[in-house]
This record gives sequence, structure tokens and C-alpha cells, in this order.
Amino acid sequence: MMPLRRALARLRVRLAAARVARAGSLREVQRFAMRLHAARPALVTPTVAWDWVELGDQVLRLAAAWRAAGIGKGARVATLLSDEWPQLVVRLAGIETGVVLVGFTPAHPPAVLAQALRELAPALLMAEPALLPADFDPQGVLLWDCTPGAGTLQARLAATAPAASREPLQREDLIGIGYTSGTSGAPKLLAIRHASYLHSLRLLLLNLSDPPRERSRMLVGVPLSGAGSGAVLPAVLSGGQLILPPRYDADALLEALRERRPSHLFTTPSLLIDLLDHPGLGDDDLSGVQVIYGTAAMPVAKLREAISRFGRIFQQGYGMAEALPPVAMLAPAEHVDDGRPAWASVLSSSGRIARGVELEVRGEAGDKLATGAIGRVWVRSPTVFEGYMDRQALGHEVLHKGWYFTGDHGWFDDAGRIHILDRQQNLIDLPQGRLYPRLVEEVAHECRHVKEAALVQARGQVWLCVSLRRASRGLPVATVQDELAAQLAAFLPDWQRPGHLLIVDELPRSFLAKLLHREVRASIERGELGCPA
Repeated sequence: MMPLRRALARLRVRLAAARVARAGSLREVQRFAMRLHAARPALVTPTVAWDWVELGDQVLRLAAAWRAAGIGKGARVATLLSDEWPQLVVRLAGIETGVVLVGFTPAHPPAVLAQALRELAPALLMAEPALLPADFDPQGVLLWDCTPGAGTLQARLAATAPAASREPLQREDLIGIGYTSGTSGAPKLLAIRHASYLHSLRLLLLNLSDPPRERSRMLVGVPLSGAGSGAVLPAVLSGGQLILPPRYDADALLEALRERRPSHLFTTPSLLIDLLDHPGLGDDDLSGVQVIYGTAAMPVAKLREAISRFGRIFQQGYGMAEALPPVAMLAPAEHVDDGRPAWASVLSSSGRIARGVELEVRGEAGDKLATGAIGRVWVRSPTVFEGYMDRQALGHEVLHKGWYFTGDHGWFDDAGRIHILDRQQNLIDLPQGRLYPRLVEEVAHECRHVKEAALVQARGQVWLCVSLRRASRGLPVATVQDELAAQLAAFLPDWQRPGHLLIVDELPRSFLAKLLHREVRASIERGELGCPA
């Protein structure tokens, strides 16, 4: 980008951030952006290709349909939707009307959905029947079938004239009630206000090295019902286009990269590893694409491989449902050093603390630790949540004077970068000391055969379970085990080496494409995963 164009782009970002800071609600930002961008491309899915006028029309039709059904500001609408156009229309209609969305994913247990319908009493459930449990009981809640192309929602919207909402909205109004992903345990219920999203949007604009802009095309490689929702508002504000793939796997992402030629890709480390391992991925498939990865740590060996192939196109973001991103970011420039992948001491980090955010590493007693010391990671940000609606005691444990304990353990290096090691429930305490699984997994990733790795404690012993890259899946298991064991022995002391090695084709992942240590642990406990070496 030429210096003048770069300066103008930075100016537009600062002006957009200032507008967000002044906004009284997300609706102000959304309405302004939709008027400004008008006929620019807005959304591409397997079934629709809309500009912002067409998308805005559907949003206002749904707002009017809700109003006709007696559903307005403050009313609760539960959703269980795939990532197609209804998912986005419902989200934007919630911003327009002040309706409080209660979101679910197909991964949420039926009992969680049943309990929420009973206790939260939504006025409406917008769902695709194919995603509902076989014995689903709506408990008297009105159900709208939102199956794309086959449900009643499309006909309902076609029969309703678009109309904007007139009820006033404030920054402190609720925008949603949602469950955490459940990656590290049972899903927890929390509420989010307009103010939190406005703060998150402003901080993203100020901290992203290359935020979505006019004519940008964001390929959303994470479900919208999870972290992928973070791509929506920057795209709305910038007038960029959202591209939703038919599935969240390497084949679908590679096809979208080639057919849609996005300017940005937002995905998880696991899916990025899948892309690297895909035999059809060409060196030009990511040409001109800025890749934002997050939701978990990216193994250094795989990140080094990606940078070697594709250059300075990667940016990492650290955040969570309880403290909306950004919390910390590793900028593209920090991924490289003199044109080559940066040192492992940099690539293993989650980057520097985002502007507008505070981050501390504390000991068990809450004392702030020195640089280099490992402890609990606490964050203070205007995006931090207020507490869990269904587990108030837990909320009191993790919130203290505006600070939130993320559940992560990590440390700061001398350059001020935060290194996230592991979730608290994945730590392994042995007589010789505390074992941080990521430190062992990083060594395992240096083995050429390893695709993903999970170190867990089960049956009173330590196990390392790894999945294999495609090129290695035909090898004898003993060959892989011997090479992996030699790698571990070369870089780890005896007490940190696992007692067992398990080799599988794929490790279990969540609906949001995150590696699940708890499922690995449970599968070993049940005797279902692999054979011990």
C-alpha cells in the first residue's frame, strides 16, 4: 500500500473508532454503516449473495415481523441456527430492535437447551428443526422454522414490510445472553451489553494491524455462533463482505479461498493446521490474504511452517467470551525477523497487551509476579463481563475489583509479550513439580509426523496423544512412536516425559474447531482411545 493510501486508511480507522466511542448503542453504528455502504457486497453464503441494501432490507423485515408478534426491546429470542443467512439476519435484527438473543449451538447438550427454555422464558425460538434434539419439547415456546430455503422464515419475511425500530436503545441495554463454548468444562451462562460490544469493536479497530476495510472480504473460518461472531461488526462498520463457507473444514476453506479470493481469513489454529496439511494447498492460495488466528495457542512448529510458506500474513488475537477481544495481539511484523520466521520465543507468545487493556500474571495468593514467573493470567478491560448468571459463586471467584481471572496460566517475557501455557484444569501436578502440557506438546510438534498433540493425566498416569499428518498415516505405529520418543528424550527431562504415547488419525475437537483435552482425557479413562506404547 502506498504511503498516502496507508495514511488515509489509518485516518479512516481512527475516525471509525471515534464514531464507535461516541455511539449510544450498536444500532447507531449499524444504521450509519448500512446507509454509508449501501450497494457494496455484504454477504456471500452457499445460498445467497447480498449487498448491504438487501441485507438491511431482510433485517428490517425481521424487526417488523417480531414487532407484529409482540416481540420488542428486552424480549428474549432463543436461536439454534446453522451458519447461513438467517444467523446473520437474526443477529443484526437483535441490534436493530433491542431484542435480547439467547444463542445455542448444536454442540450444547439437550439438557442445557431445555433448562434455558424453562428458566429464561424466551418469547420465541428461531431454529432449524434438523438441529433440535429428537425428543425436543418446546415447553410452550413459539417456534419459527428457519431452515434456509425450506423453512417458514423466508416466506414470513417476504410477507412483511420492512420497518425500522423506534424504541430507544442505550449502551447499558442487554444485547445477548449466551453460553460459553464449554471447551474447558460445562457451558456457563453470561449476559452481554451493547457497551461491551462497542468497547470491543473500538479496541479491535485500534489494535488490528490490518482491520477490515472498504471492499475487504472476510472469510469467516470459525462458526458465527462462537468466536466467528467477532468478524461481524468490523465488517458492518467497514462495509466489507462476509463470506460464510458451507462447512468449517480444510476442503471448504480451500474452495472458498480459491473461488472468493478473500482479503482476510479468521480461523482457529486447528483449522489452520488442517490447511497446512491439505495436499491441495498451493503456495498462492493465501496470496494477498491476512490470516487472523485465535481461540487457542498455535504450535510454534506449525506457525513457523506457515510463515515459511506464506510470509508475513499472520496475526494472532487473544480473548474470550468473558473478556471480549482484543486482550493481546501478536502483529504480523512480529511473526518475522529479517524476512524469516521469528524466534520461537516470539512465536510461542500471544503478543503484546492490546491498547486499552491491562493484563497481569499473579500468584496463587493474588500477588503480581515478576517478568518470567509463571502464574495466573488476569485481565482488566472495558469488555470484561459482569458475572455468570447461573454460577454466581464462580463469578465471585474469578472477578475481583474489575479484574477477571481468565483460567489461563502464563508468563511475560522481557519484551512485554504474554505467553499462554495452559488452562488451569489441564495442569498436571507431579511430585517433581507442575507439568504444563503445552511445553511438552510444543516439543512433540517438532516431530515431522505430528499434526496435533494433547498431553493429559488419566488413570493416574501421563499420556501424550498425537494425531498424524496425512503423509505419515501409512507408517507403522512403532516407527512413529520411536521417532517421537527420541524427540521428547532429546529436549525434555525424564520427569516431564509422558509414560504413554497414543497415535491416532485425528484428535477430538469442539464444535468451534478447538482441540479438546478433556475429551482426550475422558476417552483414555474409558479405554476408547488408542493403544498404549
